Amino acid sequence: LNAVGGPRIRIPAVVPSLMVDLANKVRKKFGSYRCERGLNFLNTSQYDGLWASFARDIPTIIIRDSAYLKWRYVQRPNSNYQFVSVYRGDDLCAIAVFVLREKHGGRIGYVMDVIYKTDQPRAGKLAVGLAILELNSSKADVVLAWSSPAAKTRPAYRSNWFFPLPRRLQPIKLFVGMRFGPAVGECDTDELFLSYADSDTV
Repeated sequence: LNAVGGPRIRIPAVVPSLMVDLANKVRKKFGSYRCERGLNFLNTSQYDGLWASFARDIPTIIIRDSAYLKWRYVQRPNSNYQFVSVYRGDDLCAIAVFVLREKHGGRIGYVMDVIYKTDQPRAGKLAVGLAILELNSSKADVVLAWSSPAAKTRPAYRSNWFFPLPRRLQPIKLFVGMRFGPAVGECDTDELFLSYADSDTV
């Protein structure tokens, strides 16, 4: 908050943060989950199995396998992306990628991606919740994500206090084109799955 002629004041989103923290504790308990930070999940073969489970019912998505994640987030110059992973025992159930950027006159948190096993939606919600709390602890002014109304990831965001921005508050208008290759065949949707991973500005 920047008052006219006065200093900039940050007003923390106390209630949403407390609610996300409480929800995360419930998710961990009832899902018997444990959480890790960092890239250890990419050092095993489990992630590609997780990706295959997530993408199985999404016909229009850029492949986000382990090679892609390493290229997009690890090998990118000056990258400072952060990662959380959610396990049940030794089984990888979900991951989230997020980052804090100084943009638009503020500290903007971005949830770049959340990927989870199809039968573990609670793990996806937990991964997003953990990313939000990490960004909040880094004093993010706002946390943004891309998720269309029909996207598989929508419940993971909405359950963590994300809400659609009114058009007048959206900083950009996004236009995306796509062409289906012959391997796709018949497709019952014209919607391309998008996340901030597909943006070249974050």
